[in-house]
Amino acid sequence: PACRQNPDTCIPVIDGGDGWLLDVNMQRAAAYNMPFALAVGTWDHYASSPTGVNMLMYWWSPDTTFIDLSPTPVKFPENDQEGWLA
Repeated sequence: PACRQNPDTCIPVIDGGDGWLLDVNMQRAAAYNMPFALAVGTWDHYASSPTGVNMLMYWWSPDTTFIDLSPTPVKFPENDQEGWLA
């Protein structure tokens, strides 16, 4: 939603497999008004896309696929269960 009117401002975000965090990233984009352009690719696309384009990607440890890129983590607020219940 944040970049729908101006797609040139969208930040590419890629997931692999069957969209490991696609639903979570859709919620984050809406909740935090983040200009995400979300995509799901095969493992080969997932592993190669961030090497040629400045983009966000899902990554886990101890996987070394993106270690040479020296990625910077994006930290989101911790879940506040009490806040949701209030």
